[in-house]
Amino acid sequence: MSRESKDFGLVYKIFRFVLRPLMGRVRALNVDLEALRQGQKEDQILLVGHVVSFINFLVVNDYLQRNGLRPVRYTHGFSPFWVLPFKEAWALSRDSLTKSFEERRTMELNRAIEAVDRGEDAFIFMKRGGRFAWSKKVYYYHGTFGKLSRTLESRENRTILVPTSVFLTRRRKRGTRRNFYEIFFGTYDIPGRIRKLLQLLFNNRKGGMIFSKALDLNAEYAKYHDLSQDQIDKRLGRLLLLHLNNEDAAYRGPTKRSVERKVRKILKERRLNSELEAVAQRSGRSLESVRKDAEKNLRHIASDTSERTINLLRIFFGYVWTRTIEGIDVSKEDLNRVREMTKAGPVIFLPCHRSHVDYLVFAYLFEKEGLNYPRFAAGENLSKWPLGPLLRRAGAFFIRRSFKGEVIFPLVFEAYLRHILRERHVLVFFMEGGRSRTGKLLHPKVGMLSMVIDAWRQGIVEDLPLVPVTIDYGKVFEGQSYLRETSGKEKEQESLTSVIRSRKILKRKHGYIRLRFDDPIYLNQRIADEGLKKEDLGFKTKVPFVHRLGSDVLNRVNNRVTLTAGNIIAGILLGNHRRGMTLSDLKTLFGVSVRYLKNRGVDLAFPEPKLELALMNALETFKTWETVVTVEVSKRTVINIPQDKRVEMEYYKNNGLHFILELALFSTAYSCLPAEERSFDQILEFAREVFQTLKEEFIIQSDYPSEEAMHMALKALIVMGGVRRDGDLIVDGDRRYGRDLVAINGHMLLNFFESYFVCAEVLLELIESDPVDRKLLLKQCMGHGKLLFAVGTIRLPESMNHVTFSNALKYFNSLSLVKFQNAPSGKGQIVVINKTKVAELMAVRDRLYRWMDMLE
Repeated sequence: MSRESKDFGLVYKIFRFVLRPLMGRVRALNVDLEALRQGQKEDQILLVGHVVSFINFLVVNDYLQRNGLRPVRYTHGFSPFWVLPFKEAWALSRDSLTKSFEERRTMELNRAIEAVDRGEDAFIFMKRGGRFAWSKKVYYYHGTFGKLSRTLESRENRTILVPTSVFLTRRRKRGTRRNFYEIFFGTYDIPGRIRKLLQLLFNNRKGGMIFSKALDLNAEYAKYHDLSQDQIDKRLGRLLLLHLNNEDAAYRGPTKRSVERKVRKILKERRLNSELEAVAQRSGRSLESVRKDAEKNLRHIASDTSERTINLLRIFFGYVWTRTIEGIDVSKEDLNRVREMTKAGPVIFLPCHRSHVDYLVFAYLFEKEGLNYPRFAAGENLSKWPLGPLLRRAGAFFIRRSFKGEVIFPLVFEAYLRHILRERHVLVFFMEGGRSRTGKLLHPKVGMLSMVIDAWRQGIVEDLPLVPVTIDYGKVFEGQSYLRETSGKEKEQESLTSVIRSRKILKRKHGYIRLRFDDPIYLNQRIADEGLKKEDLGFKTKVPFVHRLGSDVLNRVNNRVTLTAGNIIAGILLGNHRRGMTLSDLKTLFGVSVRYLKNRGVDLAFPEPKLELALMNALETFKTWETVVTVEVSKRTVINIPQDKRVEMEYYKNNGLHFILELALFSTAYSCLPAEERSFDQILEFAREVFQTLKEEFIIQSDYPSEEAMHMALKALIVMGGVRRDGDLIVDGDRRYGRDLVAINGHMLLNFFESYFVCAEVLLELIESDPVDRKLLLKQCMGHGKLLFAVGTIRLPESMNHVTFSNALKYFNSLSLVKFQNAPSGKGQIVVINKTKVAELMAVRDRLYRWMDMLE
């Protein structure tokens, strides 16, 4: 077999020499070099391209040569003088001088097939444009794979097909009409040579090259051995074209449509029209006026992606990221998995929502990695100038926080979602509804998820993957605004002033942004696992199904949270009930905590090679942020968190609180119970009582903690030396550091006890009052908390937290101690205290105070 590297012609060498600096900038987005190298060594490689292009051929060959692989010499679709030495090209071309354009292209393909028959590698294209750029006709090469089958068995090695895509632009086609430029230079799908060269010259930094999963031609022919050559050719050709088209859709996205065209298309939808007719009949309005409102709402909702805007954002945020973060930490395996999913159809990404930067991280990452631009569901509060137009052109569409009182908006929003899914867009929305201000995930809001499931039930898509995504920040960008909001101050509206002020973030680093993509949840498989069918999802079954699914998604997000050294240090220092902690004690407790978290399978993001270095770097960062102070006392370093910085550090503690919740519940129960009552059963019962009180703080199922989880916590504390068994009782362990960890974990939930106690106190003070506005009640909780902190009834400044007070009200509502009603004005809620259950409210208050007192 002739497998040695042969020489190329002068024309090829000149083009490669001139264009090599540009071709080197086309990134390989998804390639397994080792597999290609092994394939060239043991098998015969046939690269399969979409549309004939000499530039694509050059780019792929240049990449192969730069990486020490053998370039492909045999191809077709253009004159052999472009590739081969003159003598060889002339010998091949003499017979074709008198042939037509079509006949020459057929002869070129036949010569490529003959080279394959001899055992040579080749680059086979699936289709080509017409002879001239203005020709609309597309020519498909039929019979190629049937001809290859004739000598397949006589070849020495296997023949491997590698679908190969080269993209030099992210621009998408805009429909069937051609403008003046496209008439002479070709379209984005089938560009002329001049246009292709211009794309390489001006768009090379956005270029991407993908070597897809290889296809064993021998194995494929073995499957179809009973079919004729023409039938085999059609099946393989259809398979490869579908694959290459899906690669194109995953990289560039579907056809670009203006807002005007999208609105017109959605308004023609039969389902939406029947729903609007029903609205008109019920309300007594004319259908025309209802349709006008629907059109107005659609224009307000719809995104209007602009490649220029996204390019500007890429440049701008490329500049910003280098100055504000250390980098974006995401695994290549996750990105490749995402790429494969987006080829098959629409994908729903469900990330946690910690910052407005979440939108930009997704847009930046997908653009940088050559993935289809995602569509984001953004709150209506972000639709105003200047952020609104910018986000809309970056892929955002806008949703109202509540559909209450709305009739037309929910209908057109659902229709817009169906349009997104039909067009195979990537969709991103946040199931928490709003940003978490505390570092813990919020409970899921499943309204939009329910709409997506309705679209799936209606057959808009055959199947739909839901991908939980975890986003973690070294330091959240809106940290100061979160502190203001959790302290009870009104949320600031996004405005030009807030954007201008954001220049301050350029002055300090915010660590790494870390993304983790969990395994997708496919709706078909999920509903089958629950023993249901699509048609079974009526009102009674759909609601619990959606809530279970929403909780599962956010639990998966929680499980993929990555912890830094700073998260662990924040938890240890905040849980410390003493005034300060020596550096040597912190190092020991840090090491023990890291071992526990590793054994639990938590993803720890320590770039440093040694734990001590990770700890010291995190302390230096906290000192830079002024959230910890260190002092030298008797030649030893003492570390403490200033009182006014504890609230800020609470955010970083809460990031990983769910990973140690079993330890916290066990240690709280152990610390609160008298020594003679510390049996495992009593500790388990007490821990369950504590969790039932604080269940609004976590998204874990209500039957938590299980007996097994508590046994695991006990075992871990015994290994740490914090406790030990003495007959039926559990007593103090024999290691000081272990006992310290029990005390630290026992105080981990104290701030929640104190917050709930403050809320109960305020409710008891208002027992004889009229129903009170919910926002006003939360402000009263904040004021009363400051009073109790000043007199020493509560000890932790982080207990004065607007979000935790709100969760306390939800807990009291679940006990029917209070109930929420809509305000007479129609805006907000009022809180009505149940005067028949004052004794129960006092019992809850006294129980919380007893727990606080036991943790002194």
